[in-house]
Amino acid sequence: MKIVSLVTQKGGSSKSTLARHIAVAAHLDGRKVVVMDCDMQGTLRDWGETRASAEGANKPEPHVVVELSPNRKHIESRIAKLREEGVDLLVMDTPGGLQTPVPFIAAELSDLVLVPVRPTPEDLNAFWTLLPRLKTSKVPMAVVLSQCPTTTPRPRVDTQAVLLADGVRVAPVAIHEKGIVPASGVEGLTALELEPASNAERKTVQEFQDLYAWVATELA
Repeated sequence: MKIVSLVTQKGGSSKSTLARHIAVAAHLDGRKVVVMDCDMQGTLRDWGETRASAEGANKPEPHVVVELSPNRKHIESRIAKLREEGVDLLVMDTPGGLQTPVPFIAAELSDLVLVPVRPTPEDLNAFWTLLPRLKTSKVPMAVVLSQCPTTTPRPRVDTQAVLLADGVRVAPVAIHEKGIVPASGVEGLTALELEPASNAERKTVQEFQDLYAWVATELA
C-alpha cells in the first residue's frame, strides 16, 4: 500500500480538494483507494457522506474513514488495518497548523508528501514556517501550486521561481482556479466525474489527470 499525505501550515490552500481528486483519479484508474480524514473540520468526511447518499450516485468509492487521534499508535493501527484489507492507495488529509503532531506523523508514514501552496505571499510565508518540520520526515515532498489565477501566469511563475531557487521541489502540474471544482464538491463528486461544459473546464479536468499521473509515477 502506498500513502500520500496532504500537509499545509494553514487552511484554505486546496488540501482537501487535491486529496479527493487524487483519490478519485486513482479509483478511476482501477485502484482500491481509501481517504483518511484526520482534520477536525471534517471536509472530506462530509464530502464522502454526500457522495455515498447522493441520489443516483453509482460510484460511492473511494471510501472515507475518519481518524482524529493525535496518537501515532492509533494512526499506525488504522493504517495497518487498511493495508490488511488490500488497499492500494491511502490518501491522508491532515489538519493545518503546527500545533498538532498529526501532519508530521502522517508525513513520516507516507511515501509522498504534497504541500498545496497558493501563489500568494501569505501561503509562501506559511510554507517557509512548515518546511523545516517536514524536512525531518525525510520523505519525498513536493509543493503543488493550487488555486492559480487564470487571468495571468505571473503569480504562478513567480512563486515557482522563488521555491525552485530555494531548492524546493515543485510538482510539474499546477491547478488553476475554476468553478467546476467547488461545484463538483457540492455534489460529492470531483471535476473528473462531471461532463466539462467548456474548454476551460476540460483543461481543469486534464490538470487533475496529469497531477495524478505524476503522483502515480512518483509512487511507482
